[in-house]
Amino acid sequence: MKYLPIVIFALSSLCVSAQAKELSVLNELRENQSRPKPLLGPGSTITAYKPNTASDIKGSVYLFDTWYLGSKIYFENQEDPVRIDGCNFNIKDEGFEMMYSGDSIFSINSAYVDKVLIANKTFKKYIDPDLKTNLFFEEVYASDKMVLLKKYELDIKEGMVNQMTGNKLNPDKYVTKETYFVVEDQENPILEETKLNKKLVNSLITEEDQAKVKKYAKDKHLSYKEETDVRYILNYAKSI
Repeated sequence: MKYLPIVIFALSSLCVSAQAKELSVLNELRENQSRPKPLLGPGSTITAYKPNTASDIKGSVYLFDTWYLGSKIYFENQEDPVRIDGCNFNIKDEGFEMMYSGDSIFSINSAYVDKVLIANKTFKKYIDPDLKTNLFFEEVYASDKMVLLKKYELDIKEGMVNQMTGNKLNPDKYVTKETYFVVEDQENPILEETKLNKKLVNSLITEEDQAKVKKYAKDKHLSYKEETDVRYILNYAKSI
């Protein structure tokens, strides 16, 4: 990769253009390193590094199985998004990254990111109630009344150990943990942990629509505890 040193140097000072284009950002950088109008705004830097593929832990730290889902990254104070072909969410590092040439990963500085759209999911930053810092949460559902969020975390499930020898019978494995939160006041967003159930769904819709929603869920055999079904129910309620 003879261009990589040049690309790394260029990426450290580039900034988000106000005109989002259908492009693969990294592929165009090689041809536009000297362009007077930068692509990424001050502070929204990209850091290049080689992924460490050697690990005793099975599974992936990434949310999506593929990098090529198509995504839009909205930076603060930028009207239009930057469109990226190869993008994924690193659950372990709690940030978005770009794939380049199949063997290099570019980590996006989230400090100036407003939101990210990827694989029909919307991610925005909220203050984590436990860590007291801004993290990315998926917006499962949003209305004028309330926002339903999902937080992704990475746990490690330890492999079984032979009690006689102390040797592991199978390796440790990454396991994705999902936690739901609701936000009632978007002007002063305070996250409250919740679980998917009928009570939660009813709190997200108007009282006069609850009878219609209940019938819809029953007719369609939808569960109030399954996220996909809850999305159908809430979208139906919004359409009434």
